[in-house]
Amino acid sequence: PRRFYRPEEIEALALSIREMGGVEQALLVVPDGQLPDGREHFLVIDGNYRLVAAQSLDGRAPALKCEIRQGLSRKDVLLTMARTSVLWFAKDPISEGLHYQKLITEERMTRGAIARHVGHSSAYIVSRLRLLDLDPEIQELVATAQLTKDARVVDALLSIEDRQARVALAKQLAKRRATLKACMAACERLRELQAAAAKESRVQGARRTGKPQALALAEETLGHALPEEPRLALREAAKAACQACDIREETLAGVAEPAWELLTHATG
Repeated sequence: PRRFYRPEEIEALALSIREMGGVEQALLVVPDGQLPDGREHFLVIDGNYRLVAAQSLDGRAPALKCEIRQGLSRKDVLLTMARTSVLWFAKDPISEGLHYQKLITEERMTRGAIARHVGHSSAYIVSRLRLLDLDPEIQELVATAQLTKDARVVDALLSIEDRQARVALAKQLAKRRATLKACMAACERLRELQAAAAKESRVQGARRTGKPQALALAEETLGHALPEEPRLALREAAKAACQACDIREETLAGVAEPAWELLTHATG
């Protein structure tokens, strides 16, 4: 279930396996068909950290004890993977999120059901799944503990629409080992700079076309030119804004359109 393994932990565990001549706690495995040469093949459901550490010894590892579990469904296997290995070598938050997502998409489990089975709160499950909305580059920073997994920082980063700017900022924050407060402030500052740049771009565009800034902004939002006659232009822009407003769905569902005569008069 892991996407990332911490090199320093693997090295320490490999040394322990070599010194002890194996492992005290058996790996949990389930039958997984046969290899081409006819030998039985097994899937490790608890003990992958120990397995990777042993493999790092390049053939010099002693045999590892294994306990075979028979008759487990795929759902039981995935839940066992989700519950184990939390004491000594906890899974990174990205690997956790990916594993919970697999339980949701492949086994049709709800977040609440997963929480009950693995002993976490539903909020914990949601926070891990939320990390998967981040860009892969940022996920790696979180998984390797270079960047905080705090939900507030995750939301702040995701509020930055420009992907390139978002990833670049995350890398800078990780490089500086920024605190939670510093991360939040940096995201807010970047959003302000981007908003100012977008506004300046609209102003420049309006100057180039000779149109009022408000009209240029309305056309940019609608994606097409508005009528030359001001009253008709206002009506079309306002109607489009109204149709896109969430409030209309709740309170104006049966109304064709508001009183535009009053609106245009007041605006004039």
